[in-house]
Amino acid sequence: MSSQDISEAFEDWDFEPGSITVRKILGEDGKEKVQMRVELGLIQMEVTGRPDGKRPNGFESYLDYQKAERDKYVLDHDNDYGFVLNVEECAQLREESLYYYYRYLSLFHLNEFEQVARDTNRNLHAGLFLRQYAEEEEDRYAIEQYRPYILMMNTQARARLASTEGRQYDALGIAKEGRRKILKFIDENVGLFGISEDCLEMRILESLEQEILLGLPEDSVENLRNELSKAVAAQEFEKAASLRDRIRSIEGNG
Repeated sequence: MSSQDISEAFEDWDFEPGSITVRKILGEDGKEKVQMRVELGLIQMEVTGRPDGKRPNGFESYLDYQKAERDKYVLDHDNDYGFVLNVEECAQLREESLYYYYRYLSLFHLNEFEQVARDTNRNLHAGLFLRQYAEEEEDRYAIEQYRPYILMMNTQARARLASTEGRQYDALGIAKEGRRKILKFIDENVGLFGISEDCLEMRILESLEQEILLGLPEDSVENLRNELSKAVAAQEFEKAASLRDRIRSIEGNG
């Protein structure tokens, strides 16, 4: 009989209070897994699909299943009026979103930014889905209350991915866009979640923006103006704003 004792799996992997300790391993099925060390053991997650590897009702996630149910309702009724998620269904969506949270938090510390962007985007959709269709008031904001945090993580992932690919001005535009989205959420939900414009998420993105600015190459104003023209023509307004800021900064120091 094979042993069910898992202590050997983290015998030389100590838990560090106050820090996030993660690693990737190769599973017995030949696929990569993500492991997060927690105080009483570890959490193991699949890298793709639902983190626990399950397929609710044959779908990649329970959110995908409920979206399909909503779409079927719309086909039968020509609209989504009357489609609601009961307390149990909302609980399943909250629990599933927690799985994705653990994974994107782990992947962020492994610099797997593309996957972090994917998982945070998924949880942003889950929050909106609950807000729109939850039957009970308290369930509507169960995930939405964390939107600034999820937006911050999504923005960091996308900006850092752009930076690693050498797209510094895109990264700066993404950082600015993330701050704008959080401010918009705060303005639209004044008094609902107790979040201010000086929240931690905004400060983190302000620091990210400054970090990107310091790492920008000293391009010539002429080249920057060419890039600005292209961005305006392509209606990439966040990128255009970043380029204008850079041009003003260079000209101001000249």
